[in-house]
Amino acid sequence: LFSETSTRDTVLHNTVDVMARYDRPKWAAETGWRQNTIDHDTPEFESNDYNEDVIAVLAGYKILPKTLLLAEFDWGTIYYDVNDRNADHDYIQILGGVRGDPTEKFTAIVKGGYQGRWLGDVVGEINQTDFDGLVALTDLTYRVSDSDSARLGYVRTIRTSTFQSNSWYREDKISASYRKRLLRKWYLTPSLSWQLSDYPESTTVAGEERRRDDQFWQAGVSLQYKIQDWLWTGVRYNFRKRNSNYDRFDYENNRIVFDVTATF
Repeated sequence: LFSETSTRDTVLHNTVDVMARYDRPKWAAETGWRQNTIDHDTPEFESNDYNEDVIAVLAGYKILPKTLLLAEFDWGTIYYDVNDRNADHDYIQILGGVRGDPTEKFTAIVKGGYQGRWLGDVVGEINQTDFDGLVALTDLTYRVSDSDSARLGYVRTIRTSTFQSNSWYREDKISASYRKRLLRKWYLTPSLSWQLSDYPESTTVAGEERRRDDQFWQAGVSLQYKIQDWLWTGVRYNFRKRNSNYDRFDYENNRIVFDVTATF
Protein backbone atom coordinates (compact mmCIF):
# COMPACT_ATOMS: atom_id res chain seq x y z
CA LEU A 1 0.00 0.00 0.00
CA PHE A 2 0.95 3.64 -0.35
CA SER A 3 1.13 5.25 3.08
CA GLU A 4 -0.01 8.78 3.90
CA THR A 5 3.49 10.01 2.97
CA SER A 6 3.55 8.03 -0.33
CA THR A 7 6.08 5.58 1.07
CA ARG A 8 5.51 1.91 0.28
CA ASP A 9 4.14 0.26 3.42
CA THR A 10 3.44 -3.41 4.06
CA VAL A 11 0.47 -3.78 6.41
CA LEU A 12 -1.25 -6.76 8.03
CA HIS A 13 -4.90 -5.94 8.72
CA ASN A 14 -6.80 -8.63 10.60
CA THR A 15 -10.52 -8.29 11.45
CA VAL A 16 -12.75 -10.45 13.65
CA ASP A 17 -16.54 -9.89 13.62
CA VAL A 18 -19.20 -11.37 15.90
CA MET A 19 -22.85 -10.39 15.45
CA ALA A 20 -26.26 -11.39 16.82
CA ARG A 21 -29.73 -10.41 15.59
CA TYR A 22 -33.23 -10.79 17.06
CA ASP A 23 -36.05 -10.35 14.54
CA ARG A 24 -39.75 -9.77 15.19
CA PRO A 25 -42.63 -8.92 12.82
CA LYS A 26 -42.42 -5.16 13.51
CA TRP A 27 -38.98 -4.60 15.02
CA ALA A 28 -35.44 -5.97 15.18
CA ALA A 29 -32.43 -5.68 17.47
CA GLU A 30 -28.76 -6.28 16.69
CA THR A 31 -25.51 -6.23 18.60
CA GLY A 32 -21.98 -6.91 17.48
CA TRP A 33 -18.28 -6.73 18.30
CA ARG A 34 -15.41 -6.03 15.91
CA GLN A 35 -11.69 -6.34 16.64
CA ASN A 36 -9.16 -4.80 14.22
CA THR A 37 -5.41 -5.44 14.42
CA ILE A 38 -3.13 -3.21 12.33
CA ASP A 39 0.52 -4.31 12.05
CA HIS A 40 2.95 -2.25 9.91
CA ASP A 41 5.97 -4.16 8.64
CA THR A 42 7.77 -1.01 7.39
CA PRO A 43 10.20 0.16 10.16
CA GLU A 44 9.27 3.86 10.02
CA PHE A 45 5.59 3.04 10.64
CA GLU A 46 5.92 0.30 13.28
CA SER A 47 5.10 2.78 16.07
CA ASN A 48 1.64 3.09 14.45
CA ASP A 49 0.66 -0.53 15.19
CA TYR A 50 -2.64 -0.56 17.04
CA ASN A 51 -5.68 -2.57 18.06
CA GLU A 52 -9.29 -1.39 17.85
CA ASP A 53 -12.36 -2.77 19.58
CA VAL A 54 -15.86 -1.67 18.58
CA ILE A 55 -19.15 -2.67 20.22
CA ALA A 56 -22.38 -1.73 18.41
CA VAL A 57 -26.02 -1.90 19.50
CA LEU A 58 -28.85 -1.26 17.04
CA ALA A 59 -32.63 -1.14 17.37
CA GLY A 60 -34.94 -0.93 14.38
CA TYR A 61 -38.66 -0.52 13.76
CA LYS A 62 -40.08 -1.92 10.51
CA ILE A 63 -41.82 0.89 8.65
CA LEU A 64 -42.06 -1.45 5.62
CA PRO A 65 -41.76 -5.27 5.40
CA LYS A 66 -38.09 -5.02 4.33
CA THR A 67 -37.14 -1.58 5.67
CA LEU A 68 -35.99 -0.60 9.18
CA LEU A 69 -36.15 2.81 10.80
CA LEU A 70 -33.08 2.47 13.02
CA ALA A 71 -31.15 3.91 15.94
CA GLU A 72 -27.56 2.83 16.60
CA PHE A 73 -25.00 3.33 19.35
CA ASP A 74 -21.32 2.44 18.84
CA TRP A 75 -18.50 2.52 21.37
CA GLY A 76 -14.90 2.07 20.26
CA THR A 77 -11.39 2.20 21.69
CA ILE A 78 -8.04 2.38 19.87
CA TYR A 79 -4.84 1.51 21.71
CA TYR A 80 -1.30 1.61 20.31
CA ASP A 81 1.58 -0.75 21.00
CA VAL A 82 3.89 2.26 21.55
CA ASN A 83 2.63 5.64 22.77
CA ASP A 84 5.54 7.91 21.79
CA ARG A 85 3.61 9.84 19.13
CA ASN A 86 0.02 8.65 18.70
CA ALA A 87 -2.54 8.88 21.46
CA ASP A 88 -4.85 6.10 22.57
CA HIS A 89 -8.42 7.23 22.14
CA ASP A 90 -12.02 6.34 22.83
CA TYR A 91 -15.04 7.30 20.76
CA ILE A 92 -18.80 6.99 20.63
CA GLN A 93 -21.25 7.28 17.74
CA ILE A 94 -24.97 7.93 17.94
CA LEU A 95 -26.69 7.35 14.60
CA GLY A 96 -30.19 7.32 13.16
CA GLY A 97 -31.50 6.42 9.72
CA VAL A 98 -33.12 3.79 7.52
CA ARG A 99 -31.93 0.49 6.03
CA GLY A 100 -33.55 -1.99 3.68
CA ASP A 101 -35.52 -2.36 0.46
CA PRO A 102 -38.25 0.31 0.33
CA THR A 103 -39.21 -0.84 -3.20
CA GLU A 104 -38.59 -3.90 -5.31
CA LYS A 105 -35.84 -2.12 -7.25
CA PHE A 106 -34.32 0.10 -4.58
CA THR A 107 -31.97 -0.74 -1.69
CA ALA A 108 -30.89 1.98 0.72
CA ILE A 109 -28.68 2.47 3.75
CA VAL A 110 -28.82 6.03 5.11
CA LYS A 111 -27.31 6.78 8.53
CA GLY A 112 -26.20 10.04 10.10
CA GLY A 113 -25.41 11.39 13.53
CA TYR A 114 -22.73 12.39 16.00
CA GLN A 115 -19.27 11.09 16.79
CA GLY A 116 -17.21 12.17 19.78
CA ARG A 117 -13.55 11.07 19.84
CA TRP A 118 -11.38 11.82 22.88
CA LEU A 119 -7.59 11.44 22.76
CA GLY A 120 -5.28 10.65 25.64
CA ASP A 121 -2.01 12.43 26.38
CA VAL A 122 1.35 11.52 24.83
CA VAL A 123 4.44 12.21 26.98
CA GLY A 124 6.44 15.10 25.54
CA GLU A 125 3.81 15.98 22.91
CA ILE A 126 1.26 18.79 22.76
CA ASN A 127 -2.24 17.51 23.49
CA GLN A 128 -3.80 16.37 20.25
CA THR A 129 -7.15 17.58 18.93
CA ASP A 130 -10.34 15.73 19.88
CA PHE A 131 -13.18 15.35 17.38
CA ASP A 132 -16.82 16.28 17.90
CA GLY A 133 -18.98 16.39 14.82
CA LEU A 134 -21.14 14.93 12.12
CA VAL A 135 -20.63 11.48 10.59
CA ALA A 136 -22.76 9.91 7.87
CA LEU A 137 -23.13 6.92 5.55
CA THR A 138 -25.30 6.72 2.43
CA ASP A 139 -25.35 3.67 0.13
CA LEU A 140 -28.07 3.63 -2.55
CA THR A 141 -28.55 0.88 -5.15
CA TYR A 142 -31.14 1.05 -7.92
CA ARG A 143 -31.79 -2.10 -9.97
CA VAL A 144 -32.49 -0.75 -13.45
CA SER A 145 -33.30 -4.26 -14.65
CA ASP A 146 -32.56 -7.87 -13.75
CA SER A 147 -29.10 -7.44 -15.27
CA ASP A 148 -28.21 -3.77 -14.61
CA SER A 149 -27.84 -1.72 -11.40
CA ALA A 150 -26.57 1.73 -10.43
CA ARG A 151 -24.95 2.54 -7.07
CA LEU A 152 -24.26 5.87 -5.35
CA GLY A 153 -22.46 6.34 -2.05
CA TYR A 154 -21.32 9.01 0.40
CA VAL A 155 -19.23 8.52 3.55
CA ARG A 156 -18.20 11.07 6.17
CA THR A 157 -16.14 9.40 8.87
CA ILE A 158 -12.94 9.50 10.94
CA ARG A 159 -9.87 7.41 10.04
CA THR A 160 -6.75 6.70 12.08
CA SER A 161 -3.61 8.45 10.82
CA THR A 162 0.12 7.69 10.54
CA PHE A 163 1.09 11.27 9.61
CA GLN A 164 3.31 13.00 12.18
CA SER A 165 1.32 14.12 15.26
CA ASN A 166 -2.10 13.43 13.72
CA SER A 167 -3.92 10.51 15.31
CA TRP A 168 -6.89 10.87 12.95
CA TYR A 169 -8.21 12.63 9.86
CA ARG A 170 -11.73 13.30 8.58
CA GLU A 171 -12.71 11.59 5.33
CA ASP A 172 -15.47 12.71 2.97
CA LYS A 173 -15.95 10.40 -0.02
CA ILE A 174 -18.47 10.36 -2.89
CA SER A 175 -18.61 7.31 -5.19
CA ALA A 176 -20.69 6.08 -8.11
CA SER A 177 -20.73 2.87 -10.17
CA TYR A 178 -22.86 1.08 -12.75
CA ARG A 179 -22.99 -2.71 -13.06
CA LYS A 180 -24.13 -4.22 -16.39
CA ARG A 181 -24.53 -7.87 -17.30
CA LEU A 182 -23.06 -8.86 -20.65
CA LEU A 183 -24.20 -12.08 -22.27
CA ARG A 184 -25.24 -14.49 -19.48
CA LYS A 185 -22.42 -14.61 -16.93
CA TRP A 186 -20.23 -11.56 -17.57
CA TYR A 187 -20.56 -8.34 -15.54
CA LEU A 188 -18.93 -5.00 -16.44
CA THR A 189 -18.67 -2.28 -13.74
CA PRO A 190 -17.18 1.20 -14.33
CA SER A 191 -16.73 3.36 -11.21
CA LEU A 192 -15.72 6.88 -10.15
CA SER A 193 -14.99 8.47 -6.77
CA TRP A 194 -13.71 11.66 -5.13
CA GLN A 195 -12.35 11.89 -1.60
CA LEU A 196 -11.17 14.66 0.72
CA SER A 197 -8.92 13.86 3.70
CA ASP A 198 -8.67 16.72 6.23
CA TYR A 199 -6.10 16.62 9.07
CA PRO A 200 -6.59 18.45 12.41
CA GLU A 201 -3.01 19.25 13.48
CA SER A 202 -0.69 21.88 12.03
CA THR A 203 2.51 20.18 10.80
CA THR A 204 5.83 21.20 9.21
CA VAL A 205 7.17 19.49 6.07
CA ALA A 206 10.32 20.79 4.31
CA GLY A 207 10.04 24.09 6.16
CA GLU A 208 6.36 24.63 5.29
CA GLU A 209 3.81 24.67 8.12
CA ARG A 210 0.09 24.17 7.63
CA ARG A 211 -2.81 21.81 8.26
CA ARG A 212 -2.70 19.10 5.64
CA ASP A 213 -5.53 18.19 3.28
CA ASP A 214 -5.54 15.72 0.37
CA GLN A 215 -7.91 15.19 -2.53
CA PHE A 216 -8.18 11.80 -4.24
CA TRP A 217 -9.61 11.16 -7.69
CA GLN A 218 -10.27 7.57 -8.67
CA ALA A 219 -11.58 5.85 -11.80
CA GLY A 220 -11.80 2.15 -12.52
CA VAL A 221 -13.48 -0.64 -14.40
CA SER A 222 -13.94 -4.32 -13.56
CA LEU A 223 -14.99 -7.36 -15.57
CA GLN A 224 -16.31 -10.36 -13.61
CA TYR A 225 -17.35 -13.85 -14.66
CA LYS A 226 -19.82 -15.93 -12.64
CA ILE A 227 -18.61 -19.53 -12.74
CA GLN A 228 -21.25 -20.61 -10.20
CA ASP A 229 -23.48 -18.68 -7.79
CA TRP A 230 -20.81 -19.19 -5.10
CA LEU A 231 -17.68 -18.86 -7.32
CA TRP A 232 -16.59 -15.74 -9.23
CA THR A 233 -13.44 -14.61 -10.99
CA GLY A 234 -12.49 -11.33 -12.59
CA VAL A 235 -10.05 -8.57 -13.43
CA ARG A 236 -10.19 -4.88 -12.58
CA TYR A 237 -8.18 -1.77 -13.42
CA ASN A 238 -7.98 1.21 -11.07
CA PHE A 239 -6.41 4.64 -11.48
CA ARG A 240 -5.90 6.80 -8.38
CA LYS A 241 -4.47 10.32 -8.12
CA ARG A 242 -3.71 12.20 -4.91
CA ASN A 243 -3.39 16.00 -4.82
CA SER A 244 -2.06 17.20 -1.45
CA ASN A 245 -1.42 20.74 -0.26
CA TYR A 246 2.08 19.35 0.40
CA ASP A 247 3.34 18.74 -3.16
CA ARG A 248 5.76 16.00 -2.12
CA PHE A 249 2.82 13.74 -1.21
CA ASP A 250 1.20 13.89 -4.67
CA TYR A 251 1.15 10.64 -6.61
CA GLU A 252 -0.58 8.68 -9.38
CA ASN A 253 -1.15 4.95 -9.13
CA ASN A 254 -2.27 2.44 -11.78
CA ARG A 255 -3.28 -0.99 -10.53
CA ILE A 256 -4.50 -4.18 -12.23
CA VAL A 257 -5.98 -6.89 -10.00
CA PHE A 258 -6.99 -10.48 -10.82
CA ASP A 259 -9.14 -12.25 -8.26
CA VAL A 260 -11.13 -15.37 -7.47
CA THR A 261 -13.95 -15.20 -4.87
CA ALA A 262 -15.62 -18.20 -3.23
CA THR A 263 -18.56 -17.81 -0.84
CA PHE A 264 -19.76 -20.53 1.51
